[in-house]
Amino acid sequence: MKILGVFFLVLAFIAFFAAIVGLFSPRLVLRRSYVQTRTMAFGGYLLLSFLLTAVGAAIAINYSVEDETPKQGLKSEPKNPVVVSTTPADKTIPDIAEGAESLSDKPEPVEIGHFYVLKDGSKYGYQPVTSQYERDSGQATSKLVMARYFGRKDDTYQIDMIDGNFHHIVECERPCEYLKIMIFYKDDLERTDYMKSEVGTIAWSILQDAVNGHLDIHTVERNTDEGPVRHYIWADESRGPILTPVSESTRQK
Repeated sequence: MKILGVFFLVLAFIAFFAAIVGLFSPRLVLRRSYVQTRTMAFGGYLLLSFLLTAVGAAIAINYSVEDETPKQGLKSEPKNPVVVSTTPADKTIPDIAEGAESLSDKPEPVEIGHFYVLKDGSKYGYQPVTSQYERDSGQATSKLVMARYFGRKDDTYQIDMIDGNFHHIVECERPCEYLKIMIFYKDDLERTDYMKSEVGTIAWSILQDAVNGHLDIHTVERNTDEGPVRHYIWADESRGPILTPVSESTRQK
């Protein structure tokens, strides 16, 4: 671009020189058949010189502006880079300068919150998502699903989701990826279903609370020859509800 600008400026100088020559000797710069006046020879080459000068100057100015503009490649950094923090909002980074210990030295246990929204004795309430039918009928929210925790046998957890006289006994083996659901009407088994545990469902939320130790085990009181005794409940698919007296040997932690 710089060489092209110089080229046009040289042509402009030649044209200007031709204009001066044409003013005094028009026959030297124009063919004989086109020579009419000295004004034509002078004016034509003078106009040509101005045009070439303007083009050369424009090219030179454009080249100088490009030289002054910093060229940024793919690795250029913005003037005000945005820094994205990976630290959770509720955590505080210790100040090493003030003598605080590193997080890797003594990691703090993370407390997992429970999913239930209501506790009534040994029953826990969970809020389901309001269905479209309930919203269309003017119901702002769904009634709570009440559940009881029957305890754990080895790595198998069992809960009771109460629906009137129906009891949905849900059990799973840790890590509870699949569920076994026994539906009882009072004490009689109606059917048994099996399904995958979906994150966010009511059954998943209750079992998460059970596995993480947020639920108390439900017990019932029964009269015996020795007086009232608390009993654990465990639902068996073939035998129905099984009661086991709470004692030091059967107590679950």
